[in-house]
Amino acid sequence: MRAADKTPADKTPADKDAARGGLVRRQAFVFLWMFVSLLVGQVAVAVIDSLSLRRARARARDRE
Repeated sequence: MRAADKTPADKTPADKDAARGGLVRRQAFVFLWMFVSLLVGQVAVAVIDSLSLRRARARARDRE
């Protein structure tokens, strides 16, 4: 009998742990995905900011 076919009373502790393990794995994946996405966003903002500052400094130098 598959775990999905069992009623709550029929489920063994191993079935419950497997279900929780799947949830924990999914939550860890979502957390990691969000963390990596934020990190990539921060790097992109830093690069764009650096390029715009470099361009602004060059313009200021040209004015002098």
